[in-house]
Amino acid sequence: MNFIEIKSPRELEEAFVILKELVPELNKDSFLESLNHELLKNHKLFGFKSSGKIVSLAAVWLLMTGTLDKIMWIYAFVVTKSMRDKGFGKKLLVELEKYAMREEFTELRVHAHREWAIDFWEDKAEFDRFSHVLQKKIT
Repeated sequence: MNFIEIKSPRELEEAFVILKELVPELNKDSFLESLNHELLKNHKLFGFKSSGKIVSLAAVWLLMTGTLDKIMWIYAFVVTKSMRDKGFGKKLLVELEKYAMREEFTELRVHAHREWAIDFWEDKAEFDRFSHVLQKKIT
């Protein structure tokens, strides 16, 4: 078992299959094409492998605020269905925290809108609620 940054074409293909479990409407060609977009230069995909296969992944945005705080935003986090409830989510989160500490990030944040996901982040991952996110669609 090991923690990886997902970069190779084969790993990206494998990651897409797992990410599609979280976002069923995700299109493979659009996903792979978007990875080269300028707006994604501070985004990374991390995964946890078991028996040579990626079993969990996190999509993160690495950002520095105007006050120089370094924040890792987790905007997608999923464990493949067959490997859930086996500790792979926790293992991935532990490795993300280690990475964030090595890179001198000041905090981890997660965007979650499903109630069961919010419960996971608060209860299992020990994250604290601290704000609300508001949005306005631009049409």
